[in-house]
Amino acid sequence: MLQPKFRLSQDAHAVTLVLHVPFIRTQEIELDVSDGNIIRFHAKPYFLRIHLPGRVAEEEERHTANYDIGSGELTVRIPKECPGEDFKDLDLLTKLLVSPKSNEASSKGTPRPAIEVLGSDEVRLPDSDDEDSDDEDGSVDIDWSFPQSVPEDEKLLPQQTYGFNSAYAGVGPQLREVAFEVVECASEEIFGLPKDKRTEQRREMEDASFDEDHYIADLANEQDIAHIFEWNPPWADTSNTAIDQSGAASSDTKTSPLLADVTSQMDNLSLNSETKSEWDSTFTEKENRALTLLPKKEYILHDKRATYLSLIDILFAYCYDLRTTEGEHTVESAWTICKISSTLCWDARFPSLPSLLATSFRRSLAYPLYRSWRLSLLVLDDVRSVLKLGKRAVLKCLLDMKEVMDRHEAAYLVGRLWVDDYCVWVQSASDKRLRSLYDDVTKIRMVKSMTDWPLNDLDEIAKMDS
Repeated sequence: MLQPKFRLSQDAHAVTLVLHVPFIRTQEIELDVSDGNIIRFHAKPYFLRIHLPGRVAEEEERHTANYDIGSGELTVRIPKECPGEDFKDLDLLTKLLVSPKSNEASSKGTPRPAIEVLGSDEVRLPDSDDEDSDDEDGSVDIDWSFPQSVPEDEKLLPQQTYGFNSAYAGVGPQLREVAFEVVECASEEIFGLPKDKRTEQRREMEDASFDEDHYIADLANEQDIAHIFEWNPPWADTSNTAIDQSGAASSDTKTSPLLADVTSQMDNLSLNSETKSEWDSTFTEKENRALTLLPKKEYILHDKRATYLSLIDILFAYCYDLRTTEGEHTVESAWTICKISSTLCWDARFPSLPSLLATSFRRSLAYPLYRSWRLSLLVLDDVRSVLKLGKRAVLKCLLDMKEVMDRHEAAYLVGRLWVDDYCVWVQSASDKRLRSLYDDVTKIRMVKSMTDWPLNDLDEIAKMDS
């Protein structure tokens, strides 16, 4: 567990606790007051326990809390049991982290051992200075607390960035605590490496994960996933939408508003807007609601090229999962998307589109359940179709991906650091650049040698086995 940064203040009626806990899920927040002065807070991956110098209300209904997504601060206001009482030393944070028992023992100058061995078969855990404090039946109370300390100021420590536009520093501990299952670069050994060294580590892990027997078996039994090859994505009926010379998508269907236009139209939405028979570039009521809940941000991109290229990588991973689940995401979908996308899993940056697509194909052949070159080619064609439809189609895919990530215990943090920002940014993305990207993706011819694996030789083995 990570200990969050926090501060306390007071007025005559209440104590206010402000915790810096970015990227938490508010539905997981647990906060309780016990013994009148002990506050415990938990929201994965954070835990805090403080001991107040005075008593406050224990009833949850009297507590108020507000979470600011932008700043990542949770503000909790707890009424005092005796209004007007002055709580001393609320600015001495270290003192608040130590239980009164520990303070008392330290003041006597005779620290006691946490465990006292009395014999080979008996271990006693004293919980106070009173040797006779045990219950009459001989049992003892165990304090399940652990040592805490005031966190160092992260600004004073070297930082490695992660996430959209390299905007998030100091998130390594959170990734290790929450998202280690889906973010391979989260380990301390890898997260602090320079980008080039990290790329070497990533390729080594991809090589180690590629299973020749798995690839051969899937190729020999390709008829078992014929339904996946034949499945039509939801945009199939609208993939012929034209893109005019300016790069803007055009069709007979009225285009939907973006974030700035959504709120004023919420009341006019049809109740049947989510039961339409075709997937097109208009937003459903559910999607409109998601748009209004996105953070309101503007971006100054450090590397526009990298931002657009990473979008292709993320879309490829999404389209792979969508096709292999035939449009019905599963509990494994978030894991699949993160594993296939080297952007999400490794915070990878690529010098060119061919190198990015080569990595996407490598990962689609190394990690998920279905490992087929033909399938990867179909997924790439799905990506082309989405790009052809323009930014609204891209946004619909990102919103769907966001919902998948938000439901996953480990991947929700990755969604916060990548997908949420992409959902906001893509609304102002250049249509001309997206059209140019579509043209470039369409021109690329993927060949098996780009993976640096002997796929052609394995194909021959599969033919002999079939």
